[in-house]
Amino acid sequence: APDAAPATAPTNPAAPPTAPPTGPSPAYLALAELGRRDIRLALSADDCTALEPQAAEWLDRGVTTDYLIAALTAGLPAQVDCPPRFVRRRLADKIPPQLPTTPNTS
Repeated sequence: APDAAPATAPTNPAAPPTAPPTGPSPAYLALAELGRRDIRLALSADDCTALEPQAAEWLDRGVTTDYLIAALTAGLPAQVDCPPRFVRRRLADKIPPQLPTTPNTS
């Protein structure tokens, strides 16, 4: 009986179609671009990965990557001591409202 269990355990027909995405997401790329736009917001690859879910929330709300970058780089203080913490705070504080997915015809 123990020999039969391992043969059926790894079978998962839903797994193959859901391949991991290839390359960085638009949210990751927008975060990586911040340091090129303004050196005060330079983030490491690990920082971009950690902040990616928050940035993706913005994109899920219908904003473009250009809008996201502009919102994060606008009105920067003279010095940013910890870019990842600063960007995390801006992502949380400035998140735009969720736009309706269908136009309001009334």
